[in-house]
Amino acid sequence: MKKIFILISAVCIAMCIPCFAKAAVIDSGKCGTNVTWTLDDNGTLTISGEGEMSNPGPVISSLDTSWRRNRDSVVKVIIESGVTRIGDGSFYLHENLTSVTIPDSVTEIGGWAFNGCKSLTNIIIPNSVHSIKNDAFTECDSLPKVTIPDTVTEIGDSAFGYCDSLTDIEVGDNNPNYCSVDGVLFSKDKSELKQYPSGKQEETYAVPDFVTRIGNSAFGGSKLTDIPTMTNVTELGNNAFARCLGLTSITIPNCITSADYCTFFHCDNLTDVILPSSLTSVSNRMFDQCASLKSVLIPNSINRINEGAFRLCEHLSDVYYGGSKERWDSFASRYLWSSMSIETPPTIHYNAIGTAAPIIADNMTAVKESGTVKVSVPFESVEYDSHIITVALKGNNMSGVAFDTVSAGETEKTLIIDADDADSVKIFAWDSLNGMRPLCEAKTVTVE
Repeated sequence: MKKIFILISAVCIAMCIPCFAKAAVIDSGKCGTNVTWTLDDNGTLTISGEGEMSNPGPVISSLDTSWRRNRDSVVKVIIESGVTRIGDGSFYLHENLTSVTIPDSVTEIGGWAFNGCKSLTNIIIPNSVHSIKNDAFTECDSLPKVTIPDTVTEIGDSAFGYCDSLTDIEVGDNNPNYCSVDGVLFSKDKSELKQYPSGKQEETYAVPDFVTRIGNSAFGGSKLTDIPTMTNVTELGNNAFARCLGLTSITIPNCITSADYCTFFHCDNLTDVILPSSLTSVSNRMFDQCASLKSVLIPNSINRINEGAFRLCEHLSDVYYGGSKERWDSFASRYLWSSMSIETPPTIHYNAIGTAAPIIADNMTAVKESGTVKVSVPFESVEYDSHIITVALKGNNMSGVAFDTVSAGETEKTLIIDADDADSVKIFAWDSLNGMRPLCEAKTVTVE
């Protein structure tokens, strides 16, 4: 028997095959009161013990004595049973990490825990987890899909934000607080859109009518080229459309009454913005670092421009304001632009037409009459002359058009379209028939 073992060993050595080899531990330490870690020469990091991991946070300093000093060497993480919480920032910017094992003893995944793990291709969240904190998996660019179990009752802001490959967020049918529709994450009652996966390739999106709030960072980093169609949304959370590089020219719909800070932060290709008359202020850093922004239309409903609203918008050359110079001066400090690091202040155009957009009311009608379609369009907030365009459609094909001028103060317009086969009518409000700049969200009515 001894001779056989010696022979096998000799063959293994001759063929460079490890004989009973085991990965060597190259570093180790503590990462919690009763939790330890080891890192071996294969790049496997093992977390062992009982209770919570410590919270190193997202900042990695030169004084850090944990494995994070050698985070580029970590390719696999095994968290053993007994650990109950993954600490804040534990695996922040571990860009070579490809595999993580989370045991069913873990109940919480801390903020920034896996933020920036760009090579992580799969994550299985066990049924023991009830809380996923802010930015936990932000910028996990290789992650294509996430499944949220029924046990998760808290998902923090941008927990799965800015993940370039993520196209599908699924939620267990019995989850009490969240649900998913077409891969998009919503609150259980569907009133809030929590996360639109930024890996989706569609350039447009229609927010369902049941949504009233766009959550913090909900569309951050998405591929959209225009603001989604919104009907009943009244509130935009902070960073709602941050880093949406496809946005170039936007009209914020009149249904929006509140927009939190950094709403369009770092939308680098955004050039033109029309703010709705439903807003009364421009929020803190709302367009911060929109480096290509050239013009903004501000309605006279605005009475405050908050700190850093247009910070570092170095190409902003024209602001079209719907009110008088006196009203502008009442809330816009002479230091407004210098405080936003804009060296050359933009030109302010006072009493500008097109900044207090009309609103097409919902109770419009379209009725067939003797080979034509009679369209009645009620309006709200018509403070200047504009144009109404009605397009009759049969399916997706246009069958007729009619247009007219809407004068300031008018509350309803009736148009007759020569079309006897239309099944719907789409209604637009434009600044002019030449410029065709939309003044509010287009609406569609079914032909009776």
